[in-house]
Formats: sequence, C-alpha cells, structure tokens
Amino acid sequence: MKIKRQKKVMRILNFFKHNYGHHPPYQLLLDGTFTQACLQMKVNIREQLPKYLNAETKILTTQCCIQEIEKLGSALSGATSILKQFPIHQCGHDKEPKPAAKCLKSMLKDTNPTRYFIMSQDAELRDKARKVPGTPVLFLYQSAPTLERPSEMSTKTAEDSTTDKIEHSFQSRVLEELKKKEFGDPNSLKRPLKRKKKGPNPLSCLKSKKKRADGAAPASTESRPHAAGQSQSKKKRARHRKKTQTGTTPS
Repeated sequence: MKIKRQKKVMRILNFFKHNYGHHPPYQLLLDGTFTQACLQMKVNIREQLPKYLNAETKILTTQCCIQEIEKLGSALSGATSILKQFPIHQCGHDKEPKPAAKCLKSMLKDTNPTRYFIMSQDAELRDKARKVPGTPVLFLYQSAPTLERPSEMSTKTAEDSTTDKIEHSFQSRVLEELKKKEFGDPNSLKRPLKRKKKGPNPLSCLKSKKKRADGAAPASTESRPHAAGQSQSKKKRARHRKKTQTGTTPS
C-alpha cells in the first residue's frame, strides 16, 4: 500500500513539474490550522514532509499566520510555538495584517508564479487555492500528509496550454509549406560559391632537363667553363712537349 501511495504522489508531482515548472526544493506555505492538526496527530512536519514528497523542501509561514494563531489564545500555544519554528516569508502585510487565508491566497496571485504549495486544514483556503492554476494542495488525513490531485482549473489550463503549443506548431508548419509552394525552397535558391582562379603551377614553368645517352645526369652549367679550360691547358702542354722533343733530337 505504501508503494502504491508513493507512486500516486510522484505522478501528481510530475504533473506540476512538467506543466507548471515546480521543482525541488519545493516551497510549502503552512498556516496555524496545519500545525494544530500535526500537534494533535503527533506528526513531525520537518521529518515527514520531505519523506512524503521524496524531495528537499522549504517549509515557510508568514507573519499574518503567526499573528492570527496568537490571537486565538493559550489553547493553541503549542501550535503557535511549532509555527514559529519555521522561517517567516515576507508577505507585504506588515502595516495591515490580514487573516491567514487571505494572506496565503494573495501570495498565490492569479497564476502562482513563485510555485508555492499550500498546506492547510482550512477548507475555504484550500478551495481558493484550487482555483489558482498550478497550485498543489496538502492537508493531513488520518495522521498522514496527503497531496491532492490536480484541480480542474490546473488540469484545464495545462490542457489548453498543450493544445495551443500543438496548434502553433501545426500552423507554423503549414505556413512554411505554403511559402515553399509560392516562393520555392529557399535552400535550393542559394547560388553555389564561385571558385577563385588559381595561377599556373610554378613547377610546370621550369625547363625540362635533357638526359644524356649514357643515362648520366648532364653537368651543371657552372662547372662547364672550368672543364673546357682544363682541356685546353692539357693540349698546350702536349704540344710544348712535342716541340721540345723534336728540337733536342740529334741529326
């Protein structure tokens, strides 16, 4: 039974998470009626609420809630001391304190933009909170915290929002198709980029080297004058030796 209950809570939390953006740490606003019920049923709020929601929580109250329960006298002194243990959230009613129900309802505004949870045993306050879309409501039932199912207002607003998103997506898709039929596909109208003309390959401009018949590489032009000079000097020495030899030979 406990597992079934936990699955139900997670299903409700996922609804508010995906449709209204609620996320841990959840902000829980409680009043004196809730603390009084917890005192009577011996429920530890700090321990059981995070376990029940399976997430980190911020349990808050307001100065208006504290002042209201203080006015009820010593009979609720225990509930008052419990309520004062939680951080006080600024409600903006310092100059003119309001009843707890009106104070918490005013903090929800029209769309609960700050994503509050309401924790109360006050049936009137819970009924007002249900009319604000995206507001989770908690109360104690048989000494156990109970998270109400999403109200009709929350469900209807979520469905309308989903329908609007679908219609907007459908209309944008139809409009895109009409534009393609009328003006053509914009992607196909893009001109291909022109390639820049490149200059000739510098290697192709070099003169080709002629190969010798024996396969040896041709001598470089720098070494040819030196080789020609050496051959001429050899010829001059040979003629000089020949003349010398003919001149010394006896007759």
